[in-house]
Amino acid sequence: PPLEVSLSGYYLSDNEQRPQKFELPAYTMEPGSYLVIFASGKNKMADSEIHTNFAISSKGETITLLKPDGTYASRVEVPEAASKDGIDKLD
Repeated sequence: PPLEVSLSGYYLSDNEQRPQKFELPAYTMEPGSYLVIFASGKNKMADSEIHTNFAISSKGETITLLKPDGTYASRVEVPEAASKDGIDKLD
């Protein structure tokens, strides 16, 4: 059976030169559960919301999840965002 996982010692980052940029809270994940984390740059944990100390660039970038042993659990490539209004203008 799947086991619960503690996020203690895990980090998120948008900079591979600083892989320990945002430390995740000591939170235990149950099998089949999920956790929403906002990459907003607000750097706060309140009202059951977690906001990182970095925001995702509209130009696209790589977000990493570092395990407590210093190896990467995951890397996610975030693509460049569409135009500001979400629709590219056509002439």
